[in-house]
Amino acid sequence: MPKSESVFFHFRLHAVTDRQTLEAEDFYRRAELLCRAGGVAINLRAHELSGRDFFEHAGKLRSLTAEAEVPLIINDRLDVALAVRADAVHLGERSIPLQQAVPICRERGLVCGYSCHDPEQAALAEKNSVDYIYIGTVFPSASKPDATAAGVALVEKITRLVDCPVFAIGGVSPANASLVARAGAFGCAAITGFWNCPDPEAVVRNYLAAFKA
Repeated sequence: MPKSESVFFHFRLHAVTDRQTLEAEDFYRRAELLCRAGGVAINLRAHELSGRDFFEHAGKLRSLTAEAEVPLIINDRLDVALAVRADAVHLGERSIPLQQAVPICRERGLVCGYSCHDPEQAALAEKNSVDYIYIGTVFPSASKPDATAAGVALVEKITRLVDCPVFAIGGVSPANASLVARAGAFGCAAITGFWNCPDPEAVVRNYLAAFKA
């Protein structure tokens, strides 16, 4: 099945974790609510964790997401993605090079994503046959306070440049998601927008409405 037809791409939203969200007492309850809402994949990201702690979180999330039929994305760690039979691995500049990673993903049936910050990176990622890309930082972001917000113009420029699905990241909220959708983004990824909210299911509905419109 071509990657563009994969069930993975029925999910336009990616709820990305960080160390703070993973340390919250109600993390798995919130993850369960997000899975139940539909339309949102879970992206396990926590560079500060040890390999063992990361693997343990990945295993727990794999059980939860598999039961809910929701994709699990493993950030940066191709080895962990393979070990827990995740649906996708998301890579970046600090990860294993795409030239080595993509053939492994193809062989094992893993979707492969990549984080980009400019048109040159996006073009190179597509040349290396990634399945989707993240573009950011789009808006000012609490998780990356020192990053310069590129704005929706970058999203629009890159969606015209590449054919693979583009997910906007960085300060994307239900209030501004329609802006990146109109700029051509297939979907969006966020940390605060999903994990620091009183009603995860309502937030997912609001995000999805922006892209459906």
